Amino acid sequence: MTNRFLRKSWSSTLQRVRRQAGAGLVPLILGVALGSVACDDDGLSPGDQVDNTDSMATAEFSFTVAVGSQTRVRVEAINGDITVTGVSQAGSFVVRGVRSVGSESVQDAAAHLDELQVEVIDMGDELVVQTVQPENTGGRNYVVNYEITVPSDIELDIGNVNGNIDVDDISDDVAVGTVNGNVTLGQIEGNTAAATVNGNVTAEVTISSGGAIEMATVNGNISLSIPDDTSAELLAQVTNGNISTSGLVLQNQVVTGTSLRGTLGAGDGQITLGTVNGNITATGF
Repeated sequence: MTNRFLRKSWSSTLQRVRRQAGAGLVPLILGVALGSVACDDDGLSPGDQVDNTDSMATAEFSFTVAVGSQTRVRVEAINGDITVTGVSQAGSFVVRGVRSVGSESVQDAAAHLDELQVEVIDMGDELVVQTVQPENTGGRNYVVNYEITVPSDIELDIGNVNGNIDVDDISDDVAVGTVNGNVTLGQIEGNTAAATVNGNVTAEVTISSGGAIEMATVNGNISLSIPDDTSAELLAQVTNGNISTSGLVLQNQVVTGTSLRGTLGAGDGQITLGTVNGNITATGF
């Protein structure tokens, strides 16, 4: 299960995290931020820029797709919050939310609202949800906030740049990444990867024997809750911060000022946690 999960083509954010993992989980995640956010206004002259984004135009959207042979949902977002909720035996995927453009006037915002779209593509084995917006924003603020309902036994791959990601009640593999925002995962039962640059990662995860959990941030805390009978090798690393555990029996501990390594149960799986500026807490329940 673990090898299949780690071979998946994750979102661009998590691909970068995985490529850096061999050299240490945290230090090069900064490259995610540089690679993801430096493209909004390239090539625009000052005259093309709006003065502010105080005025806003909005529009709601909603898509419903029947559950068929899909085994995975992939979300490719840019700016805005993403909430995904799993529903047992759901007969459809529901993608709804609000598109909004902020500009210097309501008229200008409304004139550019059609440039911001949401596409939902059923590819048979995968449902793709993506934000489509101009490469050059002219200083306008394009935001899509998503509320997505999926079957609870679906695999998730979520990539974002600016915004929080909140996922609940998924009994399959979950991979999520954002640059500026918090990641919150509740009642996940599957291999899990979560990364942000500026934000906290909070998660409750159950992995099967041989499963994997990888979580990383640069500026933020990591709080992981796992069953107290989890079997895995645990590695936690910080640069500026503290590491603590509670409710877990950790054998063969190796502790330094910036790291903690040990074995939970038989050590069948792998849990890797890393932050640069923040604290790490691992709790058993």
